[in-house]
Amino acid sequence: MSQIDEIFVRRRGKSGEVALLTQGRLVELRLDQAAHQPGAVIVGRVETPAPDNAALFVDIGAPRAGFLRQVDMIGAAQDRPAPGDPVLVQIARAAGAGKGARLSMKLALPGRFVVLRPQETGVAISERIADDGVRGRLGVALADLAAEAGLTVRTAAADADPDLLRADALRLAQLWDGIRARALSARPPQILSSPDDPLAEAVREHGHRLARLAVAGLAGRRQAEMLRELHGDAFAIEVLADESAAFDQYDIDAQIEQALAPEVALPGGGSISIEPTRAFTAVDVDAGAARQPLAVNLEAAEVVAQQLRLRNIGGAVLVDFIDMRSSADRDRVLGRLALHLAEDPLPTQALGWTRLGLAEVMRARRGLPLAQLLQENSQ
Repeated sequence: MSQIDEIFVRRRGKSGEVALLTQGRLVELRLDQAAHQPGAVIVGRVETPAPDNAALFVDIGAPRAGFLRQVDMIGAAQDRPAPGDPVLVQIARAAGAGKGARLSMKLALPGRFVVLRPQETGVAISERIADDGVRGRLGVALADLAAEAGLTVRTAAADADPDLLRADALRLAQLWDGIRARALSARPPQILSSPDDPLAEAVREHGHRLARLAVAGLAGRRQAEMLRELHGDAFAIEVLADESAAFDQYDIDAQIEQALAPEVALPGGGSISIEPTRAFTAVDVDAGAARQPLAVNLEAAEVVAQQLRLRNIGGAVLVDFIDMRSSADRDRVLGRLALHLAEDPLPTQALGWTRLGLAEVMRARRGLPLAQLLQENSQ
């Protein structure tokens, strides 16, 4: 995973923008979002079954009813909630494209080092932690706490002190206790817990490797200091008189515009074009004036991985690289693509070449694409 070394915060009216940077390059842009976003825990009320009876529509207080599939319910099919019943759910995928939010009864509360899964027990450890000794140490540190609720150890915990892991798990357990208590007296539909705001989420995920956090005003300093104290981080806090100054330093607005453009220039003279469709995202690599297909494709592989993360493009992606006759060259390009996709915190894979010679990529969906998010926040 690429190291985020700076985080800059800017507010525009009521909207907050959190820019995550690696050596001056914008890696992610996170924005304040509406309440009904992935991670929110809600007491909803079952409305009706779906036409195929394989799911339920649930009133969660949003303009569109949420969609609860059978696979995301708890218990046997015959025990599923009936119309009118209250149901405790979490938003797994935001509403969009004319559909309501996808819901799950299998709750997950993310922390800095662990994820608490209240309906489970035991310890699960991220597959990205490969060292058996580290996995054993982490499992032992959390074994007693996992008797009450399931704990999934995140990759960030690999080098963490066991006391910090336990503190993180205990904080999440307290959060769950509060949610459960509020659920007993809640009148559905009612939001019981909202996901972290963008800054808190970014510091939770990257604060342990962060060098600098730039905020504006007294309120920004207070929030930054609270987050630093909560996680025991040592990053520098810079308070700016002009909150746009940090964005201007690396011309972040220009980088955002590039992330919205259909075409992105490559350092060697070529370019890539990115075109989302309903079924998948198509990426085309153009050599331009460059004459060496392999060199252009290797540059494009890195930029494609960066743009998928920055634009928050999920689902199937097909990349049409410049034709290469050598199988060794194709292997190098696919390997370079896989290398840079591995820097993405979301599960992302280069699946290989299709029979038509396209590179096939699958990236997990989480939240709205950046273009849609910016559009909704501007309304």
